[in-house]
Amino acid sequence: MRFTFNLFFLIILFSCSKDKKTQISVFGHAGMGLSIENSLYHDNSKESIELCLALPSSDGVEVDVQMDNQGELWLYHDEFLDNISSLNGCLNDKTTSEMEQAFYKTLMKEKLIKLKHVLPLIGENQKLFLDLKITNSCSNQIVDFNQFKESLSTLLENDTTNVFVILSDSSWLKKTAEIWPVFYSTDNFYEGYNLLVNYPKALGIIIRNKAIESSQIESIQSLDKEVYLFDIRSPKSIREAIKKNPNGIITDDIRAALVYK
Repeated sequence: MRFTFNLFFLIILFSCSKDKKTQISVFGHAGMGLSIENSLYHDNSKESIELCLALPSSDGVEVDVQMDNQGELWLYHDEFLDNISSLNGCLNDKTTSEMEQAFYKTLMKEKLIKLKHVLPLIGENQKLFLDLKITNSCSNQIVDFNQFKESLSTLLENDTTNVFVILSDSSWLKKTAEIWPVFYSTDNFYEGYNLLVNYPKALGIIIRNKAIESSQIESIQSLDKEVYLFDIRSPKSIREAIKKNPNGIITDDIRAALVYK
């Protein structure tokens, strides 16, 4: 009798634990991961994003967005094009025609992709996070907000229910939060918490896994805001991140994270 009771208790405990984990969303970082050795494709490429979204239980993907000098929006992570791609300098200074010829210096030679070609790839129950890179590192100037706003608004005019913006520069936060659903990216919990208090329209924060504790996540969630963790690469960091019970994780090894989830 005691054995039967204990077995029943363990089944219930396991089921509850599993349910709690599945509430945490799992997203690919720039597709299948940023600079991850076991990824077949370069980050922010169409191939990497398609593979990420096709994985069973994938909740979506985070990508990096930059604007060329004609207002076209592209996916690209780094500050400079040198060494990684077939071009040099900064993406913000390139024409659209120049960017259309660009490819990554990888075995697959994936083409750089426009944001408008990624939007149709997102499934009905998946989310797309757009990490806006708004500083031209060649000139050390922030790009033109009105041009960026016009370009992004044109792409998102039909439906924004599953598209979210990420900003790491607070100078755009207030005016951007008036237009799109916005998260603030930071490495400092206290900065993020204060910004959420001062900018109530922001939905929450994106923060490095090591920069926040479980109790701090709870304090932000008590404001009716969400917390997503990134910089999650190893199985150990995946387990640590999920145990903190954030709303979601943005991981560089989405296969391992989905298995653990």
